[in-house]
Amino acid sequence: MNKPKAVKVKSIMEASFPEVDIATEIEVCEYLLKHNHAVLVKEEGKIVGIVTPYDLGGIRTD
Repeated sequence: MNKPKAVKVKSIMEASFPEVDIATEIEVCEYLLKHNHAVLVKEEGKIVGIVTPYDLGGIRTD
């Protein structure tokens, strides 16, 4: 039996999600989510949350 080839995460990972400060206007997240699956939220340099299109489902900013 052949041993499966080891695949490193680095070879399949995508670029990191964009990051915004916790005080960023929601419209910025809306724009970023048109081009990304999620936006990471930072406070004082640490990631404290994530915003996805699902999170914005009930919010209208227009």
